[in-house]
Amino acid sequence: STYEVFIEPVNEHGIGQPSSRQVFRTTSKSLEAALDQVSEHHYDQTQCCEKSGVRPQCLSLCSYNASSFQIDRLVDGGCQDDFSKIVRCATGGRDHLPCCAKRGVNKACQPLCQAVHQQSSGAELAACL
Repeated sequence: STYEVFIEPVNEHGIGQPSSRQVFRTTSKSLEAALDQVSEHHYDQTQCCEKSGVRPQCLSLCSYNASSFQIDRLVDGGCQDDFSKIVRCATGGRDHLPCCAKRGVNKACQPLCQAVHQQSSGAELAACL
């Protein structure tokens, strides 16, 4: 349902100018049920990496639970070429900059929170791990 709310002053002198109007909607039960179904489908970072062409030996990095040993492979284990794909999949295509800034991520590394990994961004891989 859609609702529009405004105030129109009335007194013994007449009717005044109405206030600005506020429009809002309430969701239907069917929409709420549909949103619940969508939230049940969790994002699969590994599947994103596979579809993006991340090499099999680097797929273990496509996990939020990657160990420091696995992350070391990014720097000196031959997975540098896949880093941009891994970062893009890790962010899920969303901008996480507000969260990263709030949590104190170094400014030089914040472009990675937006899935940006390029030399011009200043987000160097080794400095951000």
